[in-house]
Amino acid sequence: MKRRDIILLALAILIVILFVIELLFRPYAFFTSLGKEFYKAGKYEKAEELFAKKAKDYDGTALSNRAKAKYKEGDFETSAELGEEALRCEPDNANYHYDRGNSAFEAGDMEKAIKYYEEAILRNPDDKDTRENLELALSKLLSNPQEPQQQDQDEDKDESQDQDQQELRNILEALDNMESRDRRQSSPQAPPKSDNWW
Repeated sequence: MKRRDIILLALAILIVILFVIELLFRPYAFFTSLGKEFYKAGKYEKAEELFAKKAKDYDGTALSNRAKAKYKEGDFETSAELGEEALRCEPDNANYHYDRGNSAFEAGDMEKAIKYYEEAILRNPDDKDTRENLELALSKLLSNPQEPQQQDQDEDKDESQDQDQQELRNILEALDNMESRDRRQSSPQAPPKSDNWW
């Protein structure tokens, strides 16, 4: 055997040994990495199974990954349940609130979607995707208000709905103001004009 072949064989054996050690001592990292590869490849069911192997320890990240895989499969109900479990593990994680908002949005529950998007924005105010989704959910809710279930609702409920709609309008206006401010801050500013024109 040539020296180069011996070195290549030794490297291959070393890689296999490292792979086995990783699998024995850190199986969750292995399953998560493998699950992410299946997720990227669009094989969401297999990815969810691999993420589930890590979720047995009630890991918020694993639960969130499972929720995302179920979301991609179109199983929004299971995605919402897994998202709630992830939030119980890490209630201050903005990404988990965002994901729950997406599940609620797809399920057609705009009020819940808005609630989760608002929670995500409170935790991460710079997230443009969350702001855009919140605006979309708000506009969808305002354009398609839900039908009242009873014809004879009392005046308090009507006032409450009016206040809710006004609050939604205020939130949309605040988001528009934030976006305008962000655009002004990110665009180059002209030098100040001087009084001397010469």
